Amino acid sequence: GACAPLTKNCMMAVSVNIAANSSASDESQAKLYRVTRSRISFLSLDEIINKILQKFYALGEWTHNTSLTVPNLYSTLIASLTVIFDLWYVGQIGISQLAGVAYIFPIYMLTSMLSNGAFGGAVSGATARAFGSRNIFLAECIFRSAILIALIGSVIMMGIFFTFAEMFFKFFEINQEVTFSALTYGTILLNGIFLIWFFNIIIAITRGSGNTIIPAVGWSIVLVSHVIIASLNFEYKEGIITLINTVDLFNGSYVFTSLEWSVMSLLIGY
Repeated sequence: GACAPLTKNCMMAVSVNIAANSSASDESQAKLYRVTRSRISFLSLDEIINKILQKFYALGEWTHNTSLTVPNLYSTLIASLTVIFDLWYVGQIGISQLAGVAYIFPIYMLTSMLSNGAFGGAVSGATARAFGSRNIFLAECIFRSAILIALIGSVIMMGIFFTFAEMFFKFFEINQEVTFSALTYGTILLNGIFLIWFFNIIIAITRGSGNTIIPAVGWSIVLVSHVIIASLNFEYKEGIITLINTVDLFNGSYVFTSLEWSVMSLLIGY
């Protein structure tokens, strides 16, 4: 009985507290709702603007990547056409000549893969990092190092070929006509192999600087020059292309066989 008034007072205090808390909670929720609603409206506007900007940014990135990719794809296509035309040209000369060139062709491909792929890729990446950090001095050092790599690579390949080529053909007892064609084509190609090294290394540096147009133009010059110069060995009769046995320059001062002229026209393009 003595605790009844106290319990009653406690219950009234609790009910008042609950009512006050409920009122405060309702008021805070209403305030939170108003603030949240206003924020949602502003966030929605911001999100719309951000999405529009992201779309433009993505479009810009796509356009930039396309501008870098398309010339590279074009360069790859032109490089393939250059090889195809050269092999077609040699095939028109004769079967033995084509068989001889088949022994030298891996050297040409190895040169392209090293100068344009392995070393070229490393040089291109290093150049891109130098340009990205705006370190022109580092870019110049990379350029000089790349030229030195091209020079050393061409000298090593020349030394290996001229040291072991004849030994290779004698050891495997390859047909003499095929051997002669291979050595003729290989001797001229390896004497000018530094042109291929320097060309591929320089266009790798150019790609690393962010310019892919110049390599595409360079490969176009290689193919067009190869076709035009090689056509000096062609005759057109009744719509049929035939090859002349020799190419005479300066009134016979310089005479080249068709096989020699094929590789010379390729190197002149580079």
